[in-house]
Amino acid sequence: MRNFYHIFIGFTVMYIIGSLTNFSTFTTESKIIGVPLASLVVGLFGGFVWEWLQGVTIGSDLDKKDVLRSVIGTFLGGVTSIFYPDSNIIMFGFGAISLVLIIADFRIYFKAKNK
Repeated sequence: MRNFYHIFIGFTVMYIIGSLTNFSTFTTESKIIGVPLASLVVGLFGGFVWEWLQGVTIGSDLDKKDVLRSVIGTFLGGVTSIFYPDSNIIMFGFGAISLVLIIADFRIYFKAKNK
């Protein structure tokens, strides 16, 4: 479940970014090169910051595999937003599930912090 979490959250975040910035209307070159590169950068930065914050706050080790999973998720989300732009089912459905996953992660965080 924890492995899937990073992919799912990354996918959702990048899909929403792609829909809000209209990736589907970009030029062909931007779709082929720009969107995947932007997705990789967002995933790398977001995954690293999330893992780093967990290390600072609860003392966990920086898990490089979790950062990689975040990169995979954002890459898939960016590419999906090109082919299926502005899908309310993807945006709101995945957004709601992601919110539940984030709340569950915070519950685990606070449990670990209060020990």
